[in-house]
Amino acid sequence: KAIKLTCFSSGLTPLQFCNNAVDLKICNPPGVEEMAAWVGENQHLGAGNGLQVLGFQADLRKGVEAAFKVIYWHLEQHLHEEDKVVLRFSPIFVEHLLCKVARFSRQFE
Repeated sequence: KAIKLTCFSSGLTPLQFCNNAVDLKICNPPGVEEMAAWVGENQHLGAGNGLQVLGFQADLRKGVEAAFKVIYWHLEQHLHEEDKVVLRFSPIFVEHLLCKVARFSRQFE
């Protein structure tokens, strides 16, 4: 029987819950489109801030979604396959990475 989880709604807590459920193989991971939509709807959180630090000036949700996809597809194309395995490369990884960009960039101000 399918488990119905409202994972990628607003806020960080539901996202982290579902990321853990993915790690435990309880549910399937989000695709790029789904994670981009979540980042767009929650652009005031870490990943949206990380996109701004990287120079993306997207104020509208669709612009933030497009910026997330640009970063995802760039990494997907340019990371070596072995590195992708080590990093567990996925849309979840890219969201986490963008959060870290925002957090660590403040240390250099």
